[in-house]
Amino acid sequence: MRSLVFRLAFGLAIAPSLASGQVPSTAGEQATIASPGQAVALALERSPTLRSAAAARQAVRADALTAALRPNPDASAVVENFGGFGGPGDLRGLRGATTTMGLSQRVEVGGQRAARIAAAARSGNVAALDFEGARLDLAREVVTTLADAEAFARLVAVERERARLAAEALRAARARVEAGRDPLLQVQRAEVARVTAEVAAERARRDAEQALASLAALVGIGRLELAPRATWFEEIGAAPRAPVPA
Repeated sequence: MRSLVFRLAFGLAIAPSLASGQVPSTAGEQATIASPGQAVALALERSPTLRSAAAARQAVRADALTAALRPNPDASAVVENFGGFGGPGDLRGLRGATTTMGLSQRVEVGGQRAARIAAAARSGNVAALDFEGARLDLAREVVTTLADAEAFARLVAVERERARLAAEALRAARARVEAGRDPLLQVQRAEVARVTAEVAAERARRDAEQALASLAALVGIGRLELAPRATWFEEIGAAPRAPVPA
């Protein structure tokens, strides 16, 4: 199942045109996620981590543009024989000062400019690869976190049903004890089972909330909810069909 999740994340990350049409409404910083495509599209659009990677890529691109330009000339000025405010005679103040102006231009020889341009181009290629890697990592994390959130949500339903059945079993045990058909020990066992089931249901609820909060942080939105019917979850875990013999 894990490899199927990775392949799904890779396909969603490299197909932004497909995912961009599935971005849900985020009015009030809230969204309902119905598929991995929606979650990945929202993350690629809003994730703070991806925006940071995009800014780093733009900075490298700017460096590549300036690398093709020739060095700017340097201007300099030197003031000598400045007598200050307490010097005697003609050396007092600026009357005896000598000012020398200079202008220099660095001349690149031996292929220095070409090497600088080539290095900037390589840095730009590396930055582009880093950005695509960040997209793939984000898509993988979003899909796996969404799968965890959906699994925990379903576990909550299972544990709550177990708690309900344990409560019914406790009531039935009390009724049998009151009727004299079972010993008091049966009520104690049923009470332990009920408490255990309620603790498991509460733990599953906290895990589901934590997984959903982690998904919201990855996506970059304040609050997320899962759609009531997630058919994609069964498709991810489905076993591949065996080929039909001819």
